[in-house]
Amino acid sequence: MTIEIRQLVIKSTLLTERRQDEGPLAAPVDLEQLKESLLLECRELIAERFSELRER
Repeated sequence: MTIEIRQLVIKSTLLTERRQDEGPLAAPVDLEQLKESLLLECRELIAERFSELRER
């Protein structure tokens, strides 16, 4: 799970950097939306892991 969360952090970093590279005409990054999206993905990963542990 740690690896998956790191991948999400890397994904958010790359998205932010890509927007900066596109210059001033690029749409601004909605950091709040990005944060919520990453939190949702993390929660889903955690829920999946807990479900797997309960099945054991």
